[in-house]
Amino acid sequence: MALEPPTKPMIAEAAAAGFVETGHGRIPRLQILTIDGILNYRDVPRLPVIDTTAFKKAPKEKQGGQGALDL
Repeated sequence: MALEPPTKPMIAEAAAAGFVETGHGRIPRLQILTIDGILNYRDVPRLPVIDTTAFKKAPKEKQGGQGALDL
């Protein structure tokens, strides 16, 4: 994020960083966004989509009553 518009060297460095290949397409590794652009919805960061089905769900805890301590 930057307060001012990006300079030519900034744009060149971001372009030289290349892309990340995801299952949903190519995403720039380095993205330059301005604060003004973000607040006015002109600049939106491109983020990879996370597949949450790849993670196991934790078992739910049983509700009810407070557990006892062994003394």
